[in-house]
Amino acid sequence: MPIPNHILVVEPEQHYLNYATVVMRDVVDRNRYPNFVIRELRGRDANPESINAAIDEIDPALIVIIGHGAPDAIAVECNALYMAIGDPNAERMRGRGLHFMSCETAKDLGPSLVMYNGALFYFGSRDLLWYYIGSPPGSDRASRTVWLAETTVFDDLCKGKLPSEAEEDRLGRYDSEIAYWTSGGGANHPYASVIRTMLQMDREIAAFEGDGGVRVCSPEGEPVPPRKISASTLAPFAFSAGFFALGLLHKP
Repeated sequence: MPIPNHILVVEPEQHYLNYATVVMRDVVDRNRYPNFVIRELRGRDANPESINAAIDEIDPALIVIIGHGAPDAIAVECNALYMAIGDPNAERMRGRGLHFMSCETAKDLGPSLVMYNGALFYFGSRDLLWYYIGSPPGSDRASRTVWLAETTVFDDLCKGKLPSEAEEDRLGRYDSEIAYWTSGGGANHPYASVIRTMLQMDREIAAFEGDGGVRVCSPEGEPVPPRKISASTLAPFAFSAGFFALGLLHKP
């Protein structure tokens, strides 16, 4: 059975995925509790073979994959296919909580993993996930804004919150980011209106499936309760190749 407080984070870097990974790494670093085992697979190590080896070694209760998505599949570094509906890697998700930071996997793959492969829960996106790539990764609020919302899930789960609470907080952080670009400190940015629209679209497609009442982490070290296994001329933005890029906007 997957081990609570054991976490796998897959962090590709190519094809604009470093915009997400640079933010994710900051969030991972502030959640390194003494009783946690966190394995990060960065850059070239974010490949299918290393992912499976890490799952076999640490048996994580939580897996986060940054990647390029399609309705029925997710790819990692260098667009290497990691998982599709019905393949053996899908069965590796049994008993685990999942967050796929990519485009479109909530259409089919995420629900299938929960319904047919026994994943505890799944966070993802139903359509193209848009983000800003008009400045270097992690260099300013614009390049981080979408990922500040998405990484709220990891931050919450590591602090022992329920998935249902993490989803509520993810949507709330999207609202906060939208407000920042509407009437806050980002309102005078030259692309403020486009960033705001991008965030509104990403919030609309945010998806959650599975058991909202199960914990996978316990930072204070108390026992985690038993878990049920459920059956160009465009602006500078991106969604992931299944993130999209408006000129400089990109798609995973």
